[in-house]
Amino acid sequence: MSALVLINAEAGRVLDEGADRIQEEIGEALARSGAAVRMEVAPVPDLLRLLREAREDTVVTVGGDGTVGAVAGALAAMEAPPRFVPLPFGTANLFTRDLGLPLDPMEALEAAIGAETRRIDYARANEHPLLHSAVFGTFAEVAEAREHLRKARTPGEFFDALAEAAGDLLRADPLDYHLVIDGEALDATTNAVFVTNNAITGGERGVPVRERLDAGELVVYLSDSVGPLGFIKRVIEAVTGGFDDSDGIIRHVCRTATVTSGGGPLVYSADGEVIDDEREVRFVIEPGALGVPDLRR
Repeated sequence: MSALVLINAEAGRVLDEGADRIQEEIGEALARSGAAVRMEVAPVPDLLRLLREAREDTVVTVGGDGTVGAVAGALAAMEAPPRFVPLPFGTANLFTRDLGLPLDPMEALEAAIGAETRRIDYARANEHPLLHSAVFGTFAEVAEAREHLRKARTPGEFFDALAEAAGDLLRADPLDYHLVIDGEALDATTNAVFVTNNAITGGERGVPVRERLDAGELVVYLSDSVGPLGFIKRVIEAVTGGFDDSDGIIRHVCRTATVTSGGGPLVYSADGEVIDDEREVRFVIEPGALGVPDLRR
């Protein structure tokens, strides 16, 4: 086994814990397995350039969801990509949870080293990676306000962002959407649209989970909610995995989906990244594009 470890020098947790300490811990774990190891610490654009020239059979990432998504996209574009081991250094870690990796990064690395490899799907929202899900409407607006909260530097900025999030939640304004799902046109007025890379099948510790990552399917969930009470119900269903049983959600399984809005640029969140300058979002799934540790129970 040979491993290229890509450490995002600008990731919050890397800055907090120190890149040297993280390199030492990872190096010790990989040395015990007898792996040949190369470590690189740099901003994401530089890491991607290094990845394109990699000859190792395994790529390990250290960084948040943005780092994981960027590396996954680069790997999916390769003809014969190395195995992908994304360590859980992010906030939600939805993708690594669904892979079955422990939430402790070093435990996750130990588990991944001895595992077999399986193929899973990769999806895109325009050119953005979609390893888990995208959300439109009030969910995206609340996610944007959450980012403002996270980046607030003064008490005034914090309370402004908090008021913004509360206002978005209380209004839960519906929007008009036009969708094309596997070539079939559909119009909807709602405050909640979800597009997921494979179906949400349950909930665990307040986050949605997926039983399969290799069905080769996107799933578009359209809510009938147009006000705050319906939206709150969708939130509960989202974190408990109740989408399939909900009487307020229409579920569309597809290979491609396009979403546009009747009111200018869309606001949506793809794997936690808020995007607000695109008028049309096209989702495409690429079956079996990534190789990952097989940690299925």
